[in-house]
Amino acid sequence: MNTTGATSTHSWSTNAVHYAADLAASLGASFRVVDDHIEISYQQAKPFLAIVGSAPVRRLPCPVLSVPSDAVFAGVKKIVIACDRGDLLATVADHQELLDDLFHFLGSSFELIHIARDGEASLQRMIREYQGWKGRPAFLPASPFVIRRQKLQQGITDYFKNHTADWLMVLPKEHGWIEFHRSQAETIAQEAPIPVLRVYE
Repeated sequence: MNTTGATSTHSWSTNAVHYAADLAASLGASFRVVDDHIEISYQQAKPFLAIVGSAPVRRLPCPVLSVPSDAVFAGVKKIVIACDRGDLLATVADHQELLDDLFHFLGSSFELIHIARDGEASLQRMIREYQGWKGRPAFLPASPFVIRRQKLQQGITDYFKNHTADWLMVLPKEHGWIEFHRSQAETIAQEAPIPVLRVYE
């Protein structure tokens, strides 16, 4: 395992370092502490993940995992992916390589949740389109889990009142049907009770 020191300006915590070390050990990977994040590399030239505390970090060329101060690594058995309508097919498909890696390296299962606002057009059509997706990997669920809430954050909060997961994965975009902007992803990362994996376009 490979570690280096860090400067005094950072957005990671001591707990994030411990979490990164345990995650890297489970992967047989290396981790490296740099100025504002912790890189985990797994048989690849570029980092597999970057780990930070709950504070936002500059955009990095790899997924960013925000780790709460009280998080303890105990495997990544379940990842919940928060999606808007377009994500159910287009964006999830765009990140299939990452999902493959999470499935094969961590043994993760996945659940897709969609927060549907009042007045949203035909959820049944959206679900049928997802279920008819011929390229859908076998490890993705047969159907998305739909929650009707007016606000995205409230829907995610209410979901975790009755469900558990190890990571929450969000796919922020500059624009989208539910306006899932980067700032919303950062708010979710700061407030979520579990680590949040942010994957940008």
